[in-house]
Amino acid sequence: MDLTSGYCETRKSLEERGWILTSSLASHLFFLACRNHKSFDETTIKYIETRGELKKSRLLLHDHRAEHGC
Repeated sequence: MDLTSGYCETRKSLEERGWILTSSLASHLFFLACRNHKSFDETTIKYIETRGELKKSRLLLHDHRAEHGC
């Protein structure tokens, strides 16, 4: 990786999106697990939607790295 691709704003943005999706879902599930089992179950089902968003984000990151070299 050369100096120009060492810091890439697009890559950073894609990585942060994946991190935000993952951490917000995990935080929400941990909160619900202790307080409301019905909501926990419902949120776990909705996780399938978030998983699709994570997959899309990961593929965009992969494509960007392959194209940009970072």
